[in-house]
Amino acid sequence: MSFGSVAAAAGIAALALLFSGMSRIPAAGQLPLRARLSPLYNPRVLSAFVPVFLAGLGFHSIYTYLAPMLQANLRIDDISGMLISCGVGSGAGSWLGGIAADRYGVNRSFVSVLLALIVIEIALPYATRSFAGAILSLFVWSGAIPCLFLLQQHRLLTLNPENANVLMGLNNAFIYVAMAGGAALGGASQFVVPLTKIGWTGAICSLAALTAFLLGIRRSVANHRVHSGHGGT
Repeated sequence: MSFGSVAAAAGIAALALLFSGMSRIPAAGQLPLRARLSPLYNPRVLSAFVPVFLAGLGFHSIYTYLAPMLQANLRIDDISGMLISCGVGSGAGSWLGGIAADRYGVNRSFVSVLLALIVIEIALPYATRSFAGAILSLFVWSGAIPCLFLLQQHRLLTLNPENANVLMGLNNAFIYVAMAGGAALGGASQFVVPLTKIGWTGAICSLAALTAFLLGIRRSVANHRVHSGHGGT
């Protein structure tokens, strides 16, 4: 039923687009693989993918095993109601990410979201012991990652606007690798921590993401000072 509903929704959306009278846009020229990967040869651009990759790694190390964690903590079999909270939180996070970027700036918002992610992932094993705590914590936690992804898009467009399409594609690739890697990491971490405490795995990854982001900002500031003639030897 779930897969059928998704297919039906996609079919309705496709029909709506076909009959909406959208103008035809000529296809862009295809880029060779070397050109698509060329931004990765720039260390500044490559390092910009690291924080989101690490945060995504931590998020999916938890998300992959969310069902058994909730079943163990709440003593329930059906967690579909809890997942609704994740879906609503994800939508809210995407919306708030754009507002935060416009109002507070990308860097400040990026740090704030990573800090929130660290706190909520540490609290997740304990907050999910009650229904109210689980609903609230899952809402905030699931909203943080989409918010971070949107801020990342702003950041990449500012960093290298002439390669915007390529950077967006590479960003999605890093996210998908983080999904797969997070599932593996979550499984491996259960040899060290119990399933009910897997939130700590995510928190460590998010802390590493925050560290990488702050180091990247510090490096950018130092390079700017050197190029503007204010740096030392």
